[in-house]
Amino acid sequence: MGDLDALVVGAGPAGCAAAILLAQAGRRVLLLDKSAAPPPKVCGEYLSPGCLRLLARLGVVEAVEQAGARALDGMLIHTARGRVLQARYAPDAGSSICGLSIPRARLDPLLLDAAQRAGVRFQPGFQASDLLWGSGRVVGVTGRERGAWTSYRAEVVVGADGRYSVVASRLGGRRRHPWLDRMAVVGYFSGARREEHVGEIFLGRDRYAILNPIGRDLTNIGLVADRRALPHGEDPRRLFRSLAESLPGLAPRLTSARAVAPIRCLGPLAYRANRLAVPGALLVGDAAGFLDPFTGEGIQLLRYLFGKLGIDTLTTY
Repeated sequence: MGDLDALVVGAGPAGCAAAILLAQAGRRVLLLDKSAAPPPKVCGEYLSPGCLRLLARLGVVEAVEQAGARALDGMLIHTARGRVLQARYAPDAGSSICGLSIPRARLDPLLLDAAQRAGVRFQPGFQASDLLWGSGRVVGVTGRERGAWTSYRAEVVVGADGRYSVVASRLGGRRRHPWLDRMAVVGYFSGARREEHVGEIFLGRDRYAILNPIGRDLTNIGLVADRRALPHGEDPRRLFRSLAESLPGLAPRLTSARAVAPIRCLGPLAYRANRLAVPGALLVGDAAGFLDPFTGEGIQLLRYLFGKLGIDTLTTY
């Protein structure tokens, strides 16, 4: 396929957002992914207020609301000493919604559909393996597609292929954070006592929990702790229970809670790609790096992408 302006490797939220914005700017975009449909992800499934303008620019706010996203207007932070700090979000201009909670199983397909409706060509079944170079710059990607070696070329390659990014590894690899070494333990629960229209954070000395109401009786609960303080090889259910009991005020909220899906673990969390951009290629989203769920980085480096391609940048992300 010739005459492409951009190849986007990875059809998650960062990749789809980049592809949509490039297509809206008149670029010819091919979106590549190894899966035909987004796979399950370990995620808190929370969109901060800063995402709303980007969702509006992507043209998906109404679709996100219709997909069952719940409006969240603030955060309650429970300290280890029993104090409660309340933060209320200011509504964005033109909208009464502040933050949103929505399962990735709904958000990711929605964004992929929006990309294709924007004119992005989607090619599933492509497993990237290497970058193509020419005259000192990246000129494309190569990989396996339906059992055969295939190459695609474009003016720009956007690596949006997640924390185990092939593009990032070919640009120089990644490195772990020098001292932050945390693990996330995440699950869906029914019967948890929670606030309905805010997120909640329970703080401990070296750990914390986030409660995100994503359904009528469905709560996404994520526990994050120093990985070095956790027992090696512990069953995820027992690990979740012991972490929850160690956080003041959280255990009573979970006395009637029942896991409705397998509890999943992810760690170490913090890392960063050694090179974020070279001539002809750059990284966005988790491919560029991740620090901690508490910071909520979300989609990264789209401003740089637009600047390199001569596209007007967004004012907020």
